[in-house]
Amino acid sequence: MFFEAIAHFSLNEETEAQDLLNEFIEKYGDVYPYGVAIIYAWRGEKDPAFEWLERAYQQRIELLVFILGNPWLQSLHSDPRFPAFLEKMGLLEYWNVERLE
Repeated sequence: MFFEAIAHFSLNEETEAQDLLNEFIEKYGDVYPYGVAIIYAWRGEKDPAFEWLERAYQQRIELLVFILGNPWLQSLHSDPRFPAFLEKMGLLEYWNVERLE
């Protein structure tokens, strides 16, 4: 369902993509908020992406350790909230080093 939501959005099948996102949130939003954030980021919807990242942070979701190298979150990198979020996680210096390489 996760990849289907991304694929349908990428294919400009907005109704199917939205239906799958809604279903994903209903079934997995409580246990996989990081996944919801990824889908929103892929869609370019930054506000809900950051809201779901914050949920993941509050729940101490372990998958957040992959935030630095996650290409699905690329759309968030230019947003000033992204480095602020990394700073809160203690990862900002690693992101800055990664960007310089």
